[in-house]
Amino acid sequence: MDPRIKQLKSTTFHGRQLTRRQIADIQQTVSMCSRLSRRELAHTICEHLRWRTSGGSDRVQLCLRVLEQLERHQILQLPPKVKYPSERRQSQLQWTAGSEAQAQIKEQLSALLPL
Repeated sequence: MDPRIKQLKSTTFHGRQLTRRQIADIQQTVSMCSRLSRRELAHTICEHLRWRTSGGSDRVQLCLRVLEQLERHQILQLPPKVKYPSERRQSQLQWTAGSEAQAQIKEQLSALLPL
């Protein structure tokens, strides 16, 4: 086991008490799954530790906070945060001949079958 885990004064993070073995398992999961995003890591760890809400969904936000706290203690190294633009630019619509109004269809659908 990593000596940094053994040296922790407390293994309680955001109200969740972990065993040192669980912390070592989290450390190993983060190391093995280094290509996953932080959110995907949190989902994976929630599955392993069975951290679920009463509704049955993963406790992702809690797990992310625990992971960040473990990173501050230098127990693990999380992947960098990905910044998404707050506003995505919508491309300008390009009008073509197909965009123009078409003749209205006034027949019954059954008369047009098969399409």
